[in-house]
Amino acid sequence: MKKPILFCCFAAAIGLVSFTYPGAKSTGAPASSTGAPGEFTCNTIGCHDDALSNQGKARLWLESKEWEKGIEPGKIYTLKVSISRNDTQRFGFELVALTDDGKQAGNFILTDKSRTQIIFNDSEWKDREYLTYTYHGTRAFSNDLGEWTAQWQAPKKIVGKITFYLAGVAANDDGSDKGDEVHTYQKVVLTNETTGHLAYPNPFERSFQILLPTTSEETEVSLWNHTGQRIYSKKVLVALGQTLLVDLGSDLTKGIYFLQVESPSFKSFQKLIKE
Repeated sequence: MKKPILFCCFAAAIGLVSFTYPGAKSTGAPASSTGAPGEFTCNTIGCHDDALSNQGKARLWLESKEWEKGIEPGKIYTLKVSISRNDTQRFGFELVALTDDGKQAGNFILTDKSRTQIIFNDSEWKDREYLTYTYHGTRAFSNDLGEWTAQWQAPKKIVGKITFYLAGVAANDDGSDKGDEVHTYQKVVLTNETTGHLAYPNPFERSFQILLPTTSEETEVSLWNHTGQRIYSKKVLVALGQTLLVDLGSDLTKGIYFLQVESPSFKSFQKLIKE
């Protein structure tokens, strides 16, 4: 059987990145390959490098049905990582959760050890743990779909937002590291105490900024007045860490307004006051 080459930098990067596999025998992505700040992805470390990230037809995403209302400190959530591409039967991924200051946020819990494992980096970012696939986990979950499930326990104390950085590969299984697609995805989650407070300052005079909770998803931002009339609407797709500036000018009447932020995985409302 031809061995698939996924994240070929696993072998090539041994001299660059040292990593361990607690309780696992199968290889996975090398630690610190999620595209998080200061980290590589496999096409920037020297393999799968015949195309830039996020080019091609593959789709990569991370979801949890319990995130829409915000996360609770210490609660355990079920995560699902998915990557799809037509006529593809080999896939891989790596995931890390970080706080605003780049520290490990919470802990992953394995629920399917045949397809997933947790690894660590021995040379840098030693405080971070990474969820990745096993060799068995490279096989498609179903036709044209790679899928992995695990659990994640939120930190007992949460300050600010938590960002999940995900990198994935859809491989053509031709025995080389060429012709594969590397994609990245980032998702911001907030506590259930802050999901309704995305815009600032509040009250505002003529403009405010919005911290968008997701990336790599089209997000619609709408503003309504007290009579139910929508006075502002915009669909955006922004990079992680960016905010959306909404400038309504000086002619907007003082009073109470309602902000709605909605994407395929997130929906939130906030009352705003125009001074």
